[in-house]
Amino acid sequence: MTFPPFFATLRPMFTLPPFNSIAYTTLLLSLALPVAVGVICLLCVIFYKWWLALAIGFIYLGIIYAPYYMPIPKKSENTFRLISSNVRIHKTDVSRQAAYLKTLDADIVGLVEVSDAWQQELPALKSNFPHIIITEQGQRVGRITYGDRFMVLSKWPVTHVKNIQNAAGLYHIEAPQPFYFLLVHPMGPLTKRMDNERIAWYENIVKEDLPTPLVVAGDFNAVPWDTSLINMVKRHSLTYASHWLPTYRTDVPAVPIDHVFYTDGLSPTRTQRINLPTTDHFSMLADFEMRSQ
Repeated sequence: MTFPPFFATLRPMFTLPPFNSIAYTTLLLSLALPVAVGVICLLCVIFYKWWLALAIGFIYLGIIYAPYYMPIPKKSENTFRLISSNVRIHKTDVSRQAAYLKTLDADIVGLVEVSDAWQQELPALKSNFPHIIITEQGQRVGRITYGDRFMVLSKWPVTHVKNIQNAAGLYHIEAPQPFYFLLVHPMGPLTKRMDNERIAWYENIVKEDLPTPLVVAGDFNAVPWDTSLINMVKRHSLTYASHWLPTYRTDVPAVPIDHVFYTDGLSPTRTQRINLPTTDHFSMLADFEMRSQ
């Protein structure tokens, strides 16, 4: 995995206690980052550098909220488009989400935290995605208790290969260039018990033999410098396709925990955060070169 030079320099610090635990605690960073930027801007104003405060504020807001205003380009020829998103199990407008997905010219869509309300949208989605698979991932016990459910929508035939530890689904996509798709959603590190479960999942995925070529995407509940994620990336020879810009939360974006990875045999041409309505994660869009077999 390739780290941006600045973060590569800092990464050893983040892997030491207590920074390793702080690094992936999404609530803490969601509060700390905007507060830190605000303090810096305030200091600039106090020392009569108001222009610098404005510049920092505009750059910060422009970068983190880009998904709200950046256009989504048309898909190039000989490429396929993959979307992954945590659509949030509660308090979502599923109709708006489904309508938006139909506008993105996607070939593959992977969704986690899919509620029962999506069943009503399937007939309309069939025109864009004739192949739809819904898989149950088991009970989640955290801040709330719910049955996590994955859904993969595809323009091409898709086969569910297996679930992995109730937090990932492996699928085979019969595209002109066939590939495997691993959709993931391990437990979030919001309590010690939940974090232990999350770490155990990463330890198990390292032991798995995964087929290639492979795209891995979803809500990882881990930042790029998290040791558990780094071990997974190294074990399966994954390359980081998406950027390090924050994806959670959409109201105060602070941490990059939604990612896209790929193995040899696949070549991404674009990755971008997008704003799927009424969820608390920015979604990931990735275009890949299409090589016919």
